[in-house]
Amino acid sequence: MAGRKRYIVHLAVLALVVASTLVGISSPAQSSAMYAQPPAAFTPPFPLVYPIDAPRQFADTFGAARDGGDRLHQGGDLFAPKMAPVLATAAGRISAVDWSPSAGYYIEIAHAGGWKSRYLHLNNDTPGTDDGLGFGIAEGIGVGASVAAGQVIGYVGDSGNAESSSPHLHFELRMRDWTPVNPYPFVIGRSSETTLYVLPELSDDPVVSGIEVLGHIDPGEGFNGDVRAYGGFAYLATIGVGETCPAGGVRIYSVEDPADPEELGMIADGYEGTSTEQVWVGSIATDHFVGDIAVVAHRICEGTTPEVFRGLTIYDVSDPASPVALGFYETGSGTAGVEGFDVWAEDGRVVVAAAVPNSLLDNMRSLGDVRFVDISDPLSPSDIVDWDFRRDADPVDRDTAADGADPRDLHASGVTFDPDGRRAFVSLWDAGVVVLDVSTIESLRTLGWTDSLGHSEGKSGSTLFSTELQTLVVNHEDLDPLDDGDDQAAQSWGVQTVFDVGMQDRPEFVTKYSVEDALPNSDGLVSLGGIYSVGDSLAVGHYAYSAWLSGGLRVVDLSNPLEPMEVASFVPPAGIDPHDRFVSPNGVIKLPLVWSVHASNGLIYVSDINTGLWILRLIEAPTNAE
Repeated sequence: MAGRKRYIVHLAVLALVVASTLVGISSPAQSSAMYAQPPAAFTPPFPLVYPIDAPRQFADTFGAARDGGDRLHQGGDLFAPKMAPVLATAAGRISAVDWSPSAGYYIEIAHAGGWKSRYLHLNNDTPGTDDGLGFGIAEGIGVGASVAAGQVIGYVGDSGNAESSSPHLHFELRMRDWTPVNPYPFVIGRSSETTLYVLPELSDDPVVSGIEVLGHIDPGEGFNGDVRAYGGFAYLATIGVGETCPAGGVRIYSVEDPADPEELGMIADGYEGTSTEQVWVGSIATDHFVGDIAVVAHRICEGTTPEVFRGLTIYDVSDPASPVALGFYETGSGTAGVEGFDVWAEDGRVVVAAAVPNSLLDNMRSLGDVRFVDISDPLSPSDIVDWDFRRDADPVDRDTAADGADPRDLHASGVTFDPDGRRAFVSLWDAGVVVLDVSTIESLRTLGWTDSLGHSEGKSGSTLFSTELQTLVVNHEDLDPLDDGDDQAAQSWGVQTVFDVGMQDRPEFVTKYSVEDALPNSDGLVSLGGIYSVGDSLAVGHYAYSAWLSGGLRVVDLSNPLEPMEVASFVPPAGIDPHDRFVSPNGVIKLPLVWSVHASNGLIYVSDINTGLWILRLIEAPTNAE
């Protein structure tokens, strides 16, 4: 999938809602009115130690509304001076030691019965300062370590979104299914006197309109990425965020029975320090190879070494149960690898057009951001030509885009071929989309340019092209709707802009489209309880299928491009990113996150970052083919 730029949402600085008194301990009666439904009693199978070695100042705000009611507080706040020792509330094993924009430094402990406790906002400052240069994890505490009840595991701080509040520990207690439970009655020793409150549970059922859910399979490791289906098989890639790079490769599933997908194996796994951004699968017939191939894009993650592979790998998947590695293409030293690509095959020739962000600026050979690579011989891919907007575009267009812009923000982020092989649409992050004439691929020629018309912030990611309508849809991927961290300055999440690219060379802007949650309300603010941006999409006839992250899958009829009409939608149940990288701006961690979509033989394949592969069918399906 093309156009992935910024994965981690930058969190707004959130004001903590604190109980009316912090002297002593607030009573359960003071907070019980905050709960959204009648309480239920759940009891962990172990006693709890008070998790701070300091005087008890526990504000029982579990279930309290946050951010105008967009979310509920899912733990308790224990106030104490910086560097007060944080204690394991019960014996267990360390299951996570990490950082996220909302939680700051945090520790998670797995206990008996599948219960977990979490300790957020640990210290990140040098003692006596607020410099952000310290660390709040106790010596010897790491993933897999066993701890005893009352053992020091870290130190109180104000990291994450607690920087604007008094130092405190946000303490959570969760059941096996991740349901948050109020720890207050237990840690104050009153569990026999009061009911233990549980937040309202999210539905485990998807929200659907005009769609039938046929099947589902969850690998259980999160970071599910690009999806592609071909010949009765589905291919599910793995993404990476920041320094978290699972190197999970691409899983292959038999979907002969859509209700019961069967995992057959993997390709492109074992490339440590990279994520598999995108996968393409199809049949080719050349002088060198006849059969089905899979092409996988590899992009490096932060903090990886210069030796890590970045580029494309190619596999023979004629028998998906026994894939065979064929060849590879390296994007070269200094590059981050391939972000998005497309494949065109005709007359015995197979060409990949790959976006290699900022290759022109970082590659030792100064090769352009767009590489056209001949893979007709999959064992030995070879460069055909490279192109870069900052070097090769029309001088007037180039100067217009460069005026006041950071050159690095004019990089290529994706490429889409017109199936007739005459044009390629190149997404440029803050410079719109360029239409290239690739009818003679060795001699590229610029046909037209969209500028960033229709979306002032740019952020042009992937594109979809409808052959039937001669319509180009540009996905503007805005994963942070806040300006300078001020939640009152929220403008919008991502949008889609629609262009007519029919008879004229220069695309003509038609309209914009966005899901409701991505649009500002009457106060100019957008929803902050999810991540509402568009990423992957494809065209099937006059329908656009788009992945809107927390907005789910949306199927839109573009027959009248001036008035796009949604005809079907699918929002999977909320799931939890086990790597704690995807968090909404207001701190929600359990989210639906539809990342990628593909259609094949009347079925729709949807990838959710947290919950895996979903197989769907439109109730009134448009015709679609491989």
